[in-house]
This record gives sequence, C-alpha cells and structure tokens, in this order.
Amino acid sequence: MPAIVFRPSARFLLSAAAAVIVVAIGATLFTRSHHRDPAPAGMAEARVRDLMLGNEPIERRFDGLFEYFTDGFVRHAEPGYARVRYSGYRSWNGYSVDGLEGFTRTAPLLAAWIYSGRAAGAAGQGGRQLDLLEILRQGILNGVDPRSP
Repeated sequence: MPAIVFRPSARFLLSAAAAVIVVAIGATLFTRSHHRDPAPAGMAEARVRDLMLGNEPIERRFDGLFEYFTDGFVRHAEPGYARVRYSGYRSWNGYSVDGLEGFTRTAPLLAAWIYSGRAAGAAGQGGRQLDLLEILRQGILNGVDPRSP
C-alpha cells in the first residue's frame, strides 16, 4: 500500500501563518481592551494572610476569611446586589454576565454561613451590621427581575 504523504502548498502555509498572526494580534488587543487593573493589595489582604498563616484556631481563621470575602462582596456590589463587579480581567460574556457571576459565585458562601446556624448578620465596612439574608433576597430577586437595571 502506498504511503500517503501530506505536502502543503505554499498557499496553504501562507494562509496558516496569516491565521496564526491574526489570532495572536486579536488576543493581544482583546487582553488590553478587556482589562481592569486588579485592586492593589492592602491592609485587609495583609490581615487575612497573617490570620491564615498564624496559629489561631481554625474556626477563627474561617471567620476571618468569611469576613474578608463578605466585605469585598458588599464593597463591589451594585445597588440591589444583583451584580458584583470585581476588578481584573473581563470575560467574553460582557458586563452584565460578569456582574451576575460576581453575585452567583459568592452567594453560596453567604447562604452556607446562614444555614450553618451562624448569625445572619455580619460586620461590614465601618462596623455597620449587614443583614446577609436580606442581601441574598435582594440579589436573587433583582437578578431575575427583567425590569431591574
């Protein structure tokens, strides 16, 4: 049986090289145009790092981590809590979907916290109390309401 040998033509090689260049340029342009600078590490990040690497009881470590995530969630949430816009790279899906994902990725943490029997309130920025159950309720209802912005 004769061997089948693939011999690409010059036109094929030129087309393939052009396609690779177009993809590389497109990826570079997309990365530059869909980037938001990440928030700089600050005192909160240093506190969480020290807490997680320290010798505190594991329950205290989890409490501190929960407070950190909750504070970030509330700080980046839009009014109504349906969208949470964190810094960093944007996705292909656009502003609306990224904001909804910001809510849906953190909401299970809040729900698990409440379901575990812990208080449905948490300390937010400036020491104000947050009603986590109300935050979840507002976020879900506003997220599924077609009239909600």
